[in-house]
Amino acid sequence: MKLLALAVSAFAACHSPATAPQAPSDAPSVTRWLGPEWYANRVQDWRVAEAGAEGGAARIVCDDSRLPVRTAHRLVERLEPAAGAAGVALIEIEVAPFGPVEGVRDGFAGILLGAGGEGTDHRLTALVQQAPAPDGGLLAVLDGTGTPRILDFSTPSERGFSWTLPTDATLASLAPVAGTTVNIDGRATAYDATRPARLSIAVSPSRGGTGYDIGVRATQDNGQGPKELGFAFARGLPREAIDGGLALVSHGARRKRGEGWAFGGFRTLVRNAPRAAWFADHPERAWGPVLASTYTLDRDDGGRHALRLLAHVAAASGVDRVALDLRPPGDAAWTAITEAEVDAASATARFDLADAGRFLGGAYRLRATHGGREHAFEGAIRAAPEGETSIAALNCVKHIVAMRAWNREGVWFPHEDLVARVASADPDLVFFAGDQLYEGDVSGVDGQETLLDYHTKFGRWLWSFGELCRDRPSVVIPDDHDVFHGNLWGAGGVAAVARDGLSAQDAGGYKLPVEIVNAVHRSQTGNLPPRAPEVDAPIGMGVEPYSCRLRFGSADFLVVSDRMWKDSASVLVPEGKCVNGFFTAEGFDAKSADRAEARLLGEAQERLLARWSGERDARSPRKVLLSQSPFAAVHTLPRGKTDAVVPSLPVYADGEFAPDDAPSADTDTNGWPQSARGRAVALLAKADALHLTGDQHLGSLVQYGVDRWRDGTFAFTPPAIANTWPRRWMPAEAGANPRPEAPRTTGDFTDAFGNRITVWGVTNPRRHGVAPERLHDLSPGFGLVRIAADGAVVLEARPRAASLGENYPGWPYRLPSPIAP
Repeated sequence: MKLLALAVSAFAACHSPATAPQAPSDAPSVTRWLGPEWYANRVQDWRVAEAGAEGGAARIVCDDSRLPVRTAHRLVERLEPAAGAAGVALIEIEVAPFGPVEGVRDGFAGILLGAGGEGTDHRLTALVQQAPAPDGGLLAVLDGTGTPRILDFSTPSERGFSWTLPTDATLASLAPVAGTTVNIDGRATAYDATRPARLSIAVSPSRGGTGYDIGVRATQDNGQGPKELGFAFARGLPREAIDGGLALVSHGARRKRGEGWAFGGFRTLVRNAPRAAWFADHPERAWGPVLASTYTLDRDDGGRHALRLLAHVAAASGVDRVALDLRPPGDAAWTAITEAEVDAASATARFDLADAGRFLGGAYRLRATHGGREHAFEGAIRAAPEGETSIAALNCVKHIVAMRAWNREGVWFPHEDLVARVASADPDLVFFAGDQLYEGDVSGVDGQETLLDYHTKFGRWLWSFGELCRDRPSVVIPDDHDVFHGNLWGAGGVAAVARDGLSAQDAGGYKLPVEIVNAVHRSQTGNLPPRAPEVDAPIGMGVEPYSCRLRFGSADFLVVSDRMWKDSASVLVPEGKCVNGFFTAEGFDAKSADRAEARLLGEAQERLLARWSGERDARSPRKVLLSQSPFAAVHTLPRGKTDAVVPSLPVYADGEFAPDDAPSADTDTNGWPQSARGRAVALLAKADALHLTGDQHLGSLVQYGVDRWRDGTFAFTPPAIANTWPRRWMPAEAGANPRPEAPRTTGDFTDAFGNRITVWGVTNPRRHGVAPERLHDLSPGFGLVRIAADGAVVLEARPRAASLGENYPGWPYRLPSPIAP
């Protein structure tokens, strides 16, 4: 320990004290993105503040303490001691309260180290914040009294299911690391919270090679040189306690905006050993300022392919322009195409090229300048396939389900296992059917900074799935949770206002301001072809629709929203007392809930669907409708129950079955309204179109009935990526006319609204015996759709876990070539 203390003293002495962190400007253009080397939890909690007039580096500030234990993770370096490493690893940071001193009196600031475990993806580790759990690391911090502390952020939690992270962490609730000693007896000067203090953290091998020692020294310069505030140390820690990710950490006690801590002078170095003995540098993990890209290629009647590409930049980064370069296949030279302005609300820049022909099979490069340095993001422009066209279909992305651990036991993000499975299939196009985020996932909804909160959550989707979209076309459409709704009845794009005893959501419309709704739409659908002429815009309070046609390879896609115009049954069927999609009036029969005037797709989209259904393109013979939900209610519940019981429903083993389930009358599905649903199904039958959807958290293949069973087309809903709402199809009454030896879940049924459906296959929750059970027992995965040159289709429902085989039982299914023109 003497060696450790001397190392800390030497380290503190060899650096002159820096100037105090400066208060940032309150201008609306404040930069909240910390740069490509950092990942902030949350975007709205951190900012960059320039140094004062005397010069010096910029400071990082956490100016929002409404949530506990705010973190900004260092992406490009980790503390990873090599076996038998000698010397001392050193980490230095300056901290000072930001805002009223009272805000941090029971708070702390410093460094989180040792986050993450062996084999844990660095992006998962970058989420560590707010609540301690195994693999959460330890906190080497200065508290609001000027006392250094070493706190355990890896304590196990006994909590069960949790939609969001708990928010009850305090300085008092975080236990010191076992064996920690704090020495402030010889404090040479009183702590002055108006001036910065320096934390010097040293890690070295314990004597005898029995572990690692950590020391934290706090000093402060009162104008006469640095004086010691105190010293804390812990000895004999296991390697897993100190190795892993590094992060700035800020915790305020009063849970307010405008209060927190400011940081400066972060640095890492090694004394008496090579740097590689203690730190692993990962410059390739820097992220941004261009975070991802999405694009489409749309073939016109003349055979030309129009490219529409969307560059996704870091929100609140100050980047205002992005340049696009293209390179033809086989050419080493880039062609500068154009520049585009960044739309600040959606954090996107859009590029249009009417004829991308000579660049198909080539590459693109996006260039953006940040911090005086140009950054490049590159990807491939995938040529349209000549024969079979393959589509990966995904939906519903939940990241955290229980605060068990900061590893795969408690966090599914960044879904690298599933992404690898999808990438190995090498689809020509990827389709995300909605719920790219859940508004309360990881952290709850921020009603004061909702747009930045959206970008925090959507940024996780970009970080997880951006690589799938980098080198192939993609279609991404928002669903209810993407606009911060549990369920959405858009009612033609009006503003949702609570009235007549109804919640704002049940009254219909959008709860978010139109500016945020349109930012969400642009960030997810801005790469789609131009809106179809049948659909006027804007609608309602100013919402911008995105309905369009897209032809690529052997597929002729139509993209529609089945939420934007849909009416609310709570409004149109008041006698049913519909709450959050479920009729609560005693004895009410959902089959009587149809209203002729009730909208589903709306008149404009019905006109678009009618035109598209009557057109044929020999080069794209298979028509595919892309929307959020199937036109049927394909899930069951115990009789008399609503969807609220779903998370607590048991998961059955093979051969077991729910004892008394009945089809569920959930108006969030598109089984209601029946008349509008019937028109849509009839138009799909005319088009002979496959319907690709999401939303249900249950993989299913259903054939619609129009006038009788099996006279309609097919709807395929792939399994969810990861979910906490494990819906199922286990009706107590078996279906009619099943195939020989088919499961009892298949056959001809009538859903709860009286719609004819034929169920061909489902991926019910099952005890699969794959850990973690909370993820895999809910049967997650993705869909793969393979469309032959003649339009014949193969549908696959692939499990997330490779150990469960190539497909879920019953899949693949094959659909014949479409009807002749």
